[in-house]
Amino acid sequence: MTAERSSIAQYYELTLHVRMREGKWSVVVFGPNGLLIPHDAKYASEEEAVQVAVRLAQTNLHEEKHDGRPLLGTIDWQAA
Repeated sequence: MTAERSSIAQYYELTLHVRMREGKWSVVVFGPNGLLIPHDAKYASEEEAVQVAVRLAQTNLHEEKHDGRPLLGTIDWQAA
């Protein structure tokens, strides 16, 4: 049995979730009302998955939705 690990963070109204299962990291981003930003790739490290999750959130809010709020410099990740 493979141990699972996961972390969660907020990027404005988006919830970022990274988790390790079967030795690979995956990324899930939820928006308001449970809206999901799909992303199917797997990553070798938690650091890489966290970076992708943040990039997805930034792209969704700042580039696709043209949200004028500043990029968040510090994101507080917690064990989930």
